[in-house]
Amino acid sequence: MNSELREDITESSQEICAHYSVPFLQLYDIEKKAGHPDVEGMNSIASQVLSALKQAK
Repeated sequence: MNSELREDITESSQEICAHYSVPFLQLYDIEKKAGHPDVEGMNSIASQVLSALKQAK
């Protein structure tokens, strides 16, 4: 899940993506320091985005 985001923000993002026919990517398990992704978190984001792109082919 997009951890630490309020539910209304996640729902709004989903609605906007649906409106513009853009795939919605639900990120999860992002390691953070001071509320921002650390190196491990950035690697997790990259891996999840790459996986979504491969599935979209």
